[in-house]
Amino acid sequence: MEQTNAVLPAPEKRASWKMILLLQLAILLFSGCTLLMKVAAQYDVLSWSWILLYGTGVLILASYALIWQQFLKRMPLVTVYANRATAMFWGMIFGCFLFRETITWNMLLGVAVIFFGIYLVVTSDGE
Repeated sequence: MEQTNAVLPAPEKRASWKMILLLQLAILLFSGCTLLMKVAAQYDVLSWSWILLYGTGVLILASYALIWQQFLKRMPLVTVYANRATAMFWGMIFGCFLFRETITWNMLLGVAVIFFGIYLVVTSDGE
């Protein structure tokens, strides 16, 4: 049987708070894209307003995809994906302030559970 000298990758380090903050800004950008799509839905399909809003949303989404790939290269995969769930929080904030949607106690409880889960993932030893 042949023995290979394959080198295993070094264990990933924990993400710094600076990187997590930058990741949150990227997720905020993604949430802004969904916001544009919601506003665009108020216009007739293929009207100039709809095309402008959806086109801008698609450009933001493409930019976000490129930024997302950079985070996947620089941070532990588990941390990046766990933080992705905060998009629901940002969507709730946008909905409250821009569309005057009501934030319920159930929504706040859900956000608390999400943030607690992210905290557990980010601070775990990876074991």
